[in-house]
Amino acid sequence: MFSTVNLFSEKSGEIEKFLNLFFNKKININNKLYWQKEYTNPIDMIDIISTFVDNSEKFEIAFWISLDENIFISINDYTVNDIIKYLLERYPI
Repeated sequence: MFSTVNLFSEKSGEIEKFLNLFFNKKININNKLYWQKEYTNPIDMIDIISTFVDNSEKFEIAFWISLDENIFISINDYTVNDIIKYLLERYPI
């Protein structure tokens, strides 16, 4: 099973704006309200999680991760530190 990052927005173009910032290049996605990326190593999600939380006030996006099938965890200012600690403990480098 892969771990996933799931982005949702009710405002068209918000996810693309965030992804442009994160990847530092123009990103075009087909579904303007949803984006998902799978990670074989969940530690690799930390960069996008951190970038999102650092810029969350700029975007109207809901950010969720899934580490186990059908279990989703919301990422926000209140949960980010615990989630990153958990990732580093569960999947040591």
